[in-house]
Amino acid sequence: MLRRLFILLAKGLLFFVLVWLAVMAYWHYTRRVVSSADLLIYLGLLPIGLLLAYWLAKGGIYLGKQAYTRFQTRAAAKQAEPGSAGDAATQKIPGQETTLLVLAHSVRSGVGDAEMWIDKTREYEIHHALDTSLSEALGFGIRSVRMDELDDHDEPESMQGAVARMSHMLRLVQDDLSDVMRLAASLAVSGDPKKRLADTRVALHPEWVQKQTPAPIADVPVQAAPQESALTNLALFLLLPGFVTAEESDSLKKNCLEWALSLGWPTAAVHVSAVILPDTQASLRKLVDVLRQQSQSPFHLLVVLSAVSWLDESLLNARMQRDYVWADRLRKASTIVGEAAAGMVISNQALLDPETGESQSGLVRLTLLSAGERQKPIDAKGSIEAELLVQMAQGIGQSCGVELNQFKYLVATGDFGLDRPVELGRWMSDCMPHLNVVGDSLQLGLHVGECEPVSDLLGMALAVEHCRQAEAPILFCSNHSTSWRGMLAVLPIAEMA
Repeated sequence: MLRRLFILLAKGLLFFVLVWLAVMAYWHYTRRVVSSADLLIYLGLLPIGLLLAYWLAKGGIYLGKQAYTRFQTRAAAKQAEPGSAGDAATQKIPGQETTLLVLAHSVRSGVGDAEMWIDKTREYEIHHALDTSLSEALGFGIRSVRMDELDDHDEPESMQGAVARMSHMLRLVQDDLSDVMRLAASLAVSGDPKKRLADTRVALHPEWVQKQTPAPIADVPVQAAPQESALTNLALFLLLPGFVTAEESDSLKKNCLEWALSLGWPTAAVHVSAVILPDTQASLRKLVDVLRQQSQSPFHLLVVLSAVSWLDESLLNARMQRDYVWADRLRKASTIVGEAAAGMVISNQALLDPETGESQSGLVRLTLLSAGERQKPIDAKGSIEAELLVQMAQGIGQSCGVELNQFKYLVATGDFGLDRPVELGRWMSDCMPHLNVVGDSLQLGLHVGECEPVSDLLGMALAVEHCRQAEAPILFCSNHSTSWRGMLAVLPIAEMA
């Protein structure tokens, strides 16, 4: 605080000096005889007036942007209102066409699985001890979140260190998702398309919609299912950190393909893609693209997997040389390093059990992930605004028909560094004053530290688990990047017929 005050005073003094120099140069050039009134006007009132004009112009521009944003929001809301445009027979429940079903999810980290995450964060039982091996190797104390049960001895020789640990974590996640994947494979090769997928007529619970109560399930108009195969393809995306080599990426892809084939998926139906992501922006953008593509492929099954381990001396040294700000925080023990893996099975429709004929219970829906860039990085000088988060939250609430005061919890990927609590606090106080930034939110960075590119997928999976347990709308916010922000809503749905 004192440092910022000193910088502000120094800038003001420099501005006054520059104005005085310009005035005195003008007087010297015109050979003006200076009076006491001139001294008061030109050396006192003039610089003060210029400063006031600057601040008024800046405030006017800010208020103009706010008014324009509110105008855009009202216009979008008016277009989304029932009966505003289009044929009434083709209108659907808000968010019906822009949400995806989560059939299964998995989280693996030093904290535990998804249920353990919820329990431990609720009871404040997550503690991080110093990592002895890394501290001795780097010469200063490092806190880490380590999965002690990992064993990399059975991995291929091409995988060593962090990548071998990642491979093991991915296999643990795959084991958690195998039951749903096996059921999907059996339905995909079934002879009767009508037995493969549940009806897409899904209604949001009336308690979570205030302005518009959805029509009964039987009355919701849907498109008729095609007579061809319902589940034709399995799209498996593997999101990997930037330090993974092409050879290691191919080995991980091969393991994922073998996993899908072992569950009964035909080879021609499986498409595995591994994307090496260099930074947080690339991770967020890729998830946006993947979910949007899935929303346009109603008869495909999507599996997104990701894993990372930063518990390697060489990786940490390389990162510290490349990122001095992060290195300084690491030396001051204000951040931690960790390892984690996450996975989600996503579809546009629910799977039917061939024996009972019923769909899965406890399903939740995801809205499409939206992303945007702040006007300036969060760690830049000046005031910290939350305009972008406010706009994104309002847009998501309107698209899915849920009021912002109905969201019960927030899962964010950032930690308490780089002024992120200020941004979250201002956003939540403006949009969701019923939530507390400390008690009603989960900050992943506080518990798993540096876990790119898993952070976004991990946060989404934990938001799904929160939604299933609380049976209430949950917001997910990606805020670990200094400039980019992402957001989506996780919504419970009525029991499917």
